[in-house]
Amino acid sequence: MIIFGHHLKVLDSIQEIVHSKGLEYVRIDGSTSTHDRHKAVDAFRNVGKVRVAIIGLTAGGVGLDFSSAQTVVFAELPKSSSELLQAEDRAHRHGQKNAVNIYYFCAKDTSDEMQWQSLSRSIERVSTMTNGSGDAIAEIKVDEVLGCLNGNNSQEREQHIIERETNENSIDDKKECLNHKSCNPADSKAQLHIHCEKNIKHFDDVQCPTSLMFEVSVNTGRVHIYARSDLDGLRPVPLQESFRPEDLEQLNESSDTRQSTNVPSFLKESADHLKCACSFVQQWNSLRPFDQRCLLGRPLQLPLAFELECSKADNGLVKGGSKRRVRPKDEIASNLPEDASLKMITLHHNAFKDRNIQQPWSSAGEPLCKLCYHPCLAINARNPEYYEDLFCTKECYQKFRITTSQTYIRQELFALEKGVCTMCKLDCHSLVERIRPLPYQQRRQYVLKQAPDLENNPRLLERLLSDPKEGNAWHADHIVAVYQGGGECTLQNMRTLCVTCHAKVTAEQNKKRRKSLSRAKDNFHARIEKHIEKWCEQRMQEISPQDNIGKQYFGDESSEDDIDSDILDLEITGSKYSRLQEKA
Repeated sequence: MIIFGHHLKVLDSIQEIVHSKGLEYVRIDGSTSTHDRHKAVDAFRNVGKVRVAIIGLTAGGVGLDFSSAQTVVFAELPKSSSELLQAEDRAHRHGQKNAVNIYYFCAKDTSDEMQWQSLSRSIERVSTMTNGSGDAIAEIKVDEVLGCLNGNNSQEREQHIIERETNENSIDDKKECLNHKSCNPADSKAQLHIHCEKNIKHFDDVQCPTSLMFEVSVNTGRVHIYARSDLDGLRPVPLQESFRPEDLEQLNESSDTRQSTNVPSFLKESADHLKCACSFVQQWNSLRPFDQRCLLGRPLQLPLAFELECSKADNGLVKGGSKRRVRPKDEIASNLPEDASLKMITLHHNAFKDRNIQQPWSSAGEPLCKLCYHPCLAINARNPEYYEDLFCTKECYQKFRITTSQTYIRQELFALEKGVCTMCKLDCHSLVERIRPLPYQQRRQYVLKQAPDLENNPRLLERLLSDPKEGNAWHADHIVAVYQGGGECTLQNMRTLCVTCHAKVTAEQNKKRRKSLSRAKDNFHARIEKHIEKWCEQRMQEISPQDNIGKQYFGDESSEDDIDSDILDLEITGSKYSRLQEKA
C-alpha cells in the first residue's frame, strides 16, 4: 500500500498509526536523502516484510518505482492534476501485472470538495486533448461513503467514496485490441538467434574461477565480470555481464526465484563461477566502507585482502603521531613560504552575507593553496566565491577540513558509512528517522527492541528518547585513540560507533590507561627502592664499624645533599648546587 500526503504533520500522524499496528513501513519526504530514497524503494519492492510506503506528494510523487503496490491512498489531495496522475503512476510502472485500487480521502464541507471538483474538471480536459472526446476520462463522481458517517442514510453515503468512472465502450474496444494478431506473442526465437549469434560471448573460454575478476561500479554499485588474461601486462577482458549483490541472495531462496532473478546465466550454469561470485560479494561486504571506496572502479581478484594491501599507502595517521584531535588553523598559516604573505579576501558566494578570510599569496601576485601553498590555477582562484576555491585541488580541501574541523569529519564519515555501527551493525540513522515522529512511549518500545543494550545505560537511553537526533545515536570514534597518537587523522582512522558501543570502547580504554598508569607508578617506586638499597649497601661497605657507631650518635650532615643526588641520580640544570659543583 502507498499512502500519499503533503504536510509533515499529516505524514507524522499516518506514521504513528501504522507503527502502532506493528506493520513494517518506509517513509519518503522532503528531508529524505538520495541514498535513503533508493534504500526505501528497494526495501518496498524486494523485501516482503515492508507492506506500507508513506510518501510526500512533492517529494516522492515523481521518478520512483512502487510497482509492487496494489493499493494507493491519497490522504491529502494534490494541488494539480499532473501531480495526481504522476503520483498514481508510481504504482503503474513497467512490470505491473495486478490491478491497482486508488482511494481518495476528502472531508465534507471543507475546501477538499472544491479542490476535488477542480481536479476532476482538469483531468477531463487533459484527457480530452490527449485521448480524444470518445476516450476521455469522465468527471469523477462520488458513489459511496464508507466509515465517515454514523447514519444509514443512503443519499448521504453516496457522496463520499470516490472512484473513477469508466467507459464500458472503451473496455470492449480494448478487449478487441487484445485479440488482434499484432498483440499475440510472435514465435521469433530463430530470427533473434540469427541476429545475435555474431555477438554471443563464449564463456567456455573461462576455465576456472581464479580467472574471473570483478569490478564494482562507482555510480550504480553493480558488479561487472571480467576475464583475467594469462599473459602479464594485458588488461582484463570484460565479459559484458553484471549483477547486483542483492540478486545473489535471491538466487538461493527457491527454484521460482531462481528463474526470475537478474543474475546472468553465465553464473547460473556454472557452480564454480557462482561460488566465486558469492565469495567476492561476501568478502566485499566484510570490508569497511572506507576500504570499499579505495577499491571502487577497477577490476579486482580474490582475495580482496591482497588488493586492499596494495592500494593502501598509509594508515591515515600523522607521521610521528599526534595527541590533538584537530590541528589549529593558525598553526597551518604559520608555515608560510618565505616569499609569501597573507592577504585578506572576501568570499561572495552569498549576496546577503560576505565572508572575510585570509589567503596566502606569492610575491608574484598568485594565490596559493591554504594547505600545500602551491599556486591555485582554477578559474575562480583570483575571485573566489566558495571556500573550496582557496585550495588547488579537491583533495587538499578535504584534507584541510578533516584535519581542522570535527564537524566536517562527522559529515564525511556519515556520507561514507551512513550511520551504521561498525561493531554491532545497528543502523543508527534509520533508528533516529523512525522514532522522531513517534510519541515517547512508542519511541522507548522501538529503541529497546532494536538496541536492547541501551537499557543498561539509562542516561544514554533517556537522552536519545527525549531528543532523537544523530548525535545522540552514534559517534565518530578514532580507531587508534587520540592518546595513543591517533589525532589529526584522516577518515581511514575513523569509524562509526553507536553510543552503546562507544561507551564500552571508552570504558575499556580508560581501564587500560589506569592499568598502565598504575604499572608505571609501581615501576617508579620499585626503582627508587632499588636505588636506596644499593646506596645503603655501598655506605655499609665504605664506613668502618667505629665510624658507623659514631654516626649513629652524631649523624653525617655534611653528605646529605650528595646522598639525595646519589639516590635520585638527577642533575638540576641551572640550580645553585649545580653551579657550585661545576666550579669545584
